[in-house]
Amino acid sequence: MAYDFTLNPPATVAIECFDWIDAPDESGELFFRYRGAVYCLSDFMATPSDLAPWQGVAGDSYFSGTLVRFPDCHGDSVICGRYYS
Repeated sequence: MAYDFTLNPPATVAIECFDWIDAPDESGELFFRYRGAVYCLSDFMATPSDLAPWQGVAGDSYFSGTLVRFPDCHGDSVICGRYYS
């Protein structure tokens, strides 16, 4: 099941979770919240062809991870999903 979430939660959340970014508002990084966790899009890699139509993947463990895709070219929302193998 996929959920649609708006990008960029408040900067205070990004600062707490991603302390390696000095100024989240000015970094150009895109953040989103999914299933209670905050993700940074730069942590995702391009998906292999067997995971199409998903566009990005971030592994949580050897057997599971989070998938993302963009429903439109504007980049103002992201659709998230999970995979298990």
